[in-house]
This record gives sequence, C-alpha cells and structure tokens, in this order.
Amino acid sequence: LRLARLPARQLLLRRVVHALADQLQVAARGSVDRADRTAGRGPESAAAKTRALVVGINYFGGAHPIDGAVYDADKMKAFLAQRGFSTEATDLRLLRDNAPTASLMPTRANILRGVDWLVKDAAPGDLLFFHFSGHATQQADEGSDEADGMDECLVPCDHAKSGLITDDQLFDRLVRPADMV
Repeated sequence: LRLARLPARQLLLRRVVHALADQLQVAARGSVDRADRTAGRGPESAAAKTRALVVGINYFGGAHPIDGAVYDADKMKAFLAQRGFSTEATDLRLLRDNAPTASLMPTRANILRGVDWLVKDAAPGDLLFFHFSGHATQQADEGSDEADGMDECLVPCDHAKSGLITDDQLFDRLVRPADMV
C-alpha cells in the first residue's frame, strides 16, 4: 500500500469535486447567513440546511502516522462554523482517530455511514460539505472507468482490516443519490 500526504490538507476526489462544484462554490462565496435565508435574501430557502462530514486521521501508532490531520479536522470545523454551518451533532459529524467513542472513529464503516448520512434527505439548496484529511492512495481500477486505469482511494484508520474507500464508492454514495449526474 503506497500512502501519500494529502496536498492542501483537503481531499475531495476528483470526480466528486466536479459533480459538487456548484454547491461548493456557493459555500466558498461567503457565510451561510440563516437570517438572510429566513428573510428570503440568501441563495437557499428558509428550509435549506447545512450538513458537514469532517474526517481527520493521524494513524496514531501506525506504520505511517501523520502529524496534523486531526488538527486539520478541528480547524475545518471552526472554519465551517465561521461560515454559518451548524456545529450541532445533528448537522456536523466529526470523525477523528483520537475520538472518545468507537462510533466517532474514522473507520471504513463509520466514514461510509457518515457519507450516507450527509446526503440522506438532501434537498435543492442544501449545503453539504465533505472534508477528509488523511492518507490517500491508488489501486488498479475495478470498473474500467478510469482513463489512467487507477482508482483513487481514501485510507480509513482500519484499512488493513476493512479495506480502502474508492472514488467510485464515494461517487455512488455522494453524487448519485443527489441526482447530480
């Protein structure tokens, strides 16, 4: 398994980036002001919601630890709060490999469960945000849909036991449910 430190501290796999670009551009333009939305002045309706899944994995005790991925996740949570995203547990899930409970560890199952939660009941105008700070790698393409013959993959904290998360798996869970393809 070849691991690489993520550039720019954030990974949104390239196919997901392209499919979600419009939503992310709305978030990048500025804060999500709930008062403006309620008054009908914002880009989203009053019923629109913000949801975020933020993952930070330092791989504590592993063969290839990272310094700063958990810190990145904490900083991203603070950044989202500054931009008007709710940080309530019902609206933001923070998975870190120093979490106090197993349900908040960035395992393969918890990350995929978090991605499913992120898009569940999403409606037009909702702002959904996914941030991953940790290792990524590539493996041979299983679906023959990659021009370079390689799938890009996220590396969960339990990858040795549970496996990687491919770009195709993320695309199927993040983009297809939102009818964005």
